[in-house]
Amino acid sequence: MSLLMYKRKKPVPLEKVKKLERIKNLLERYSKFLIIDFHEVSANLMHRLRRKLRGKAELIVVKNTLTKKAIDALLNKKPELARVKDYLEGMRAFVFTDGDLFEIARMITEEKETKPPRPGKISPIDIIIPKGSTGLRPGPAMTDLRLAGLPVRIIDGELFIMQETTLVKKGQRLSSQAVKVMQLLDINPFIVQPKIICGFDSGIIIQPEILLKPIEEYEKLVEQAYSEALNIAVNTALPVPEAIENIIGVAFMHAISLAVETVLPIPDTAELIIIRALNVARVALSEIIKEAPNAVPEELRALAVAPAAPAAPEAPKAEEEKKEEKKEEKKEEKKEEEETLAGLAALFG
Repeated sequence: MSLLMYKRKKPVPLEKVKKLERIKNLLERYSKFLIIDFHEVSANLMHRLRRKLRGKAELIVVKNTLTKKAIDALLNKKPELARVKDYLEGMRAFVFTDGDLFEIARMITEEKETKPPRPGKISPIDIIIPKGSTGLRPGPAMTDLRLAGLPVRIIDGELFIMQETTLVKKGQRLSSQAVKVMQLLDINPFIVQPKIICGFDSGIIIQPEILLKPIEEYEKLVEQAYSEALNIAVNTALPVPEAIENIIGVAFMHAISLAVETVLPIPDTAELIIIRALNVARVALSEIIKEAPNAVPEELRALAVAPAAPAAPEAPKAEEEKKEEKKEEKKEEKKEEEETLAGLAALFG
């Protein structure tokens, strides 16, 4: 049995060879690119897209067979390209860039155009005809509207839809009558745009839902991650620059809390120990008053409800101006210290 070998009679067209070399060179040069589907996208929109991406990215449309050949030729140098072949089905285009893939993806999906309705097309949405004037005059249009199932009447010389009506449901194919009505009423729900199939960055495939996620969502994720990381660093006393101040603050609070619990009378805790003791005494006094109201003298009853924290003393009215200024400076210097004490006092209230 003899084997027959196919031999091409005509040479490969020069244009085809050039395209193969071009896609091969681009795949070899760039580590980042997008694969897009341009099914039903007009040449005009693709031209606008090329113009928009100029200086930021290169858009190239090549047949999938040529792209696969280019990838096969590069597998020894860039084996990670093998995965790209899984996405080469249908009408595909490549967008190569050295810039931000996420930004380029958003730029691409911003370009849209409308397509006229055609019989047999599947409706992407519920096509609802609202109640009200159509702006159409009586005549053949009235017959077309009625044949499509729309409740129509003539009011003041115009055709009126008397009730909101669903002309076509989402997922249904358009009938020729529905298309006539949509053309009469200038309804065009078919929006066409390039579709991101995937992104490729140094061997990593990025899915479109990640590429097209709003920037605000990424900002929230980064903020949340930073907050959680900082919280872990503080709780584990990891001495990174961002957490040092908080770690010291937490350690100080814990030390003060321990000193107050053990009644250690150091300068930072003396006032808090007294406040805590007064609060304990107030609670005990309140309980005694509940059990035996007459057992507690009138002058002591006020202590059961009086605030334990002492009020800040007023500055002497007859003091000289220089002393007043010095006191103000001291108050400013001790402001943070007083705020800390106030916060700690609340812990032991």
